[in-house]
Amino acid sequence: RKARASAAPRPRKRTYAENLELAERPDRIQVLETELGELDGQLADPGLYRRGRDAVTSVQDRRAQVETELGGLYERWELLESLPER
Repeated sequence: RKARASAAPRPRKRTYAENLELAERPDRIQVLETELGELDGQLADPGLYRRGRDAVTSVQDRRAQVETELGGLYERWELLESLPER
C-alpha cells in the first residue's frame, strides 16, 4: 500500500458557526460603511472645527476605529469565502 503522504491535504470546510458569521458579515459591513460616510460628512463640516480640537479628535479617532474594523471584517470575509462549504 502506498502512503498518502504525496496527496495534498484537503482544505478544511467552513463550520456551522463560520457559515452564520459569513451570513451576518454584509450587514455589519453595511452599518460600518454608513457610519464611515457619516463621519466623513462630519469631518467635511466646518462647524466641527469650530467646536474645538477634542471634537475633531473624537471624530478622527472613531473614523480610524471604523476603518480598522472594516479592514478586519473584509479580511475575515475573504477567508471565510475561501473555505469550502460543508
